[in-house]
Amino acid sequence: MSEKLKENWSVDLLSNLSSSIDYGHTASATFENTETKFLRITDIQNGFVYWENVPFCECTEPERKRYELADGDIVFARTGATTGKSYLIKDCPPKSVFASYLIRVRPNDRINPNYLFQYFQTSDYWRQISARSSGTAQAGVNASKLGSLQIPLPPLPEQKRIAEVLDKADALREKRRLALQKLDTLLQSVFLEMFGDPVKNPKGWEVESLINLIDESRPITYGILKPGDDIEDGVPYIRVLDMKDGEVLVDGVRRTTPKISNEYKRSILKFGDLLMSIRGHVGRLAIVPEVLAGANITQDTARLAPNDKCNVHYLHDCLKSVYFQREMKRYVKGMAVQGINLGDVKELKIPVPPLSLQEKFASISLHFKKLRNESVKSKKMSESLFQSLQQRAFKGELFSNELPPVEPQEENVWKQTSAF
Repeated sequence: MSEKLKENWSVDLLSNLSSSIDYGHTASATFENTETKFLRITDIQNGFVYWENVPFCECTEPERKRYELADGDIVFARTGATTGKSYLIKDCPPKSVFASYLIRVRPNDRINPNYLFQYFQTSDYWRQISARSSGTAQAGVNASKLGSLQIPLPPLPEQKRIAEVLDKADALREKRRLALQKLDTLLQSVFLEMFGDPVKNPKGWEVESLINLIDESRPITYGILKPGDDIEDGVPYIRVLDMKDGEVLVDGVRRTTPKISNEYKRSILKFGDLLMSIRGHVGRLAIVPEVLAGANITQDTARLAPNDKCNVHYLHDCLKSVYFQREMKRYVKGMAVQGINLGDVKELKIPVPPLSLQEKFASISLHFKKLRNESVKSKKMSESLFQSLQQRAFKGELFSNELPPVEPQEENVWKQTSAF
């Protein structure tokens, strides 16, 4: 423990705060109902377990008694890329056991399980795990090393209060994440309702090769091969990693010299151009913001400048759809670095609904993006709140009424989108 603790706090080993630290059951997963659920590392995704999707396993009655999970248990990944990741068991179906690549910690009555789980999310915990991890090909921890973790131990009432505050802050973070996810899903649903699957084209729209929907004076092209060092006050250029969720992360954009940019005048950007990654993460998309008019791109990105037959917001969501993303994978080549040829990009078949319908969708899309930006800001605020509370919680610096009331932002979002 590197932090100075409050006067009435102590530190103890996890082994002294646990009634048991156990390895899991060695068995094969099956989706035939054996009545014994079999929790594996892969069933824990983004801090959640969808128990209805967890497989089953064969298990004798003595084995079940030995490995059966109970609410309040904490399981850890003991090997691989997720070594040290933990999950607090809750709402656990009866007769559920855990697999051998997990370690179960069953807290005793000296420590609150929620408090202990929240400690396992801190940087101090991860420092200890990193110091104890071993293995050349794959890092790992065992039950003995896990038991040697040093845990800050306030009195039980304070443990409970810390857990309650952090649980609320964590729930707020999750609420913000789900709000963003719902917005993205809802816009995709609006697109499908208006236009249908753009690959199967069930509404029978006229179909054009992408090249015929692009401004002839600004053809589909890639950008700078070697932009060089990041130059202060130079010409901005957009990389694939600068593109996320249909937008460009402006703050991270690098700059090249005017001389290098001028060598690639063909790929100079205008406000409203559509960018598509063509190497590495093929199919990532972003619309160029006004602030980056005059910027450039790299060789890993194609610039698409729609003509008057095609609205850029319609084209963006058409190419973004899971159906079109799946279609593009047919053209991806390469092993170490995957890519799609510009020739194949130019020949992508795009359904072309009436422009008035495309523009109606664009209006809806812009409204959604405004709501999404508001949700992103709220999510960042909830993340900052959680990090601040977490840092202070395990130093004993939390006070009463730390959490502000949750504003009804999500309700406002759904009221504003109900018309669609």
